[in-house]
Amino acid sequence: GYRVLNSTTSFLALIIVAFFVLILVARPYRLWKLMLVGLMIAGMLAVMIVPLGAKIFDIDLSDPRAVWIACIFGAIGIAVRYLVRWILRAVHVATDRRRAAKAAARMTTGVATG
Repeated sequence: GYRVLNSTTSFLALIIVAFFVLILVARPYRLWKLMLVGLMIAGMLAVMIVPLGAKIFDIDLSDPRAVWIACIFGAIGIAVRYLVRWILRAVHVATDRRRAAKAAARMTTGVATG
């Protein structure tokens, strides 16, 4: 029913974002890391595609619209991750510039720092 379809859609969106983050965290890439990530993705695909795994985990991939919706929300999740990273970097850069300006001001006024 719709409950299974909704939970499958949210699960797929979550998995898309989770594996994307896992791939980013695996850097610097080494063969063993790539193989590990590949095996994890292959295992998850097997669980979703093999009828026994799909039944155990209550996954229904029969509606292509639900899969597309999951992909769209997965992409939105990835975009949100980049947006948050961009905002945090901008805040960090602004904070560093303020600190550098204060330090330069102290240096020009001759105030020693401890």
